[in-house]
Amino acid sequence: MDFDMILKELRAELTGVLSDKWSDVQEDTLKELDVFLLESKQKLKRWTVLLAMKELSLEEYAWLVKSQKNLLQLNSLQLLGVHKTSIGHLKNKLLGKLIKVIQAQLLKV
Repeated sequence: MDFDMILKELRAELTGVLSDKWSDVQEDTLKELDVFLLESKQKLKRWTVLLAMKELSLEEYAWLVKSQKNLLQLNSLQLLGVHKTSIGHLKNKLLGKLIKVIQAQLLKV
């Protein structure tokens, strides 16, 4: 499993989520997303390997990924005055997409 390739596809998918509603701050938000992916890379890789080996269920994997929600800082949106609830919904959407992309990649293997 080439996890760096998975991360590239993941970033592309997450960029699509951002472009749906937040295209005006997409560049700054993508930088923040890149920081999150970099800081979470080792954990995500370890969890993904465990998921692939069926040592974690998809439900457990999703719980672990969602536990990283507070690490995903979207300060660019806060500076625009976007309500915290909307930012929370976006974080949930991004993490949900992350889980779906990983699941789809594992099905290809």
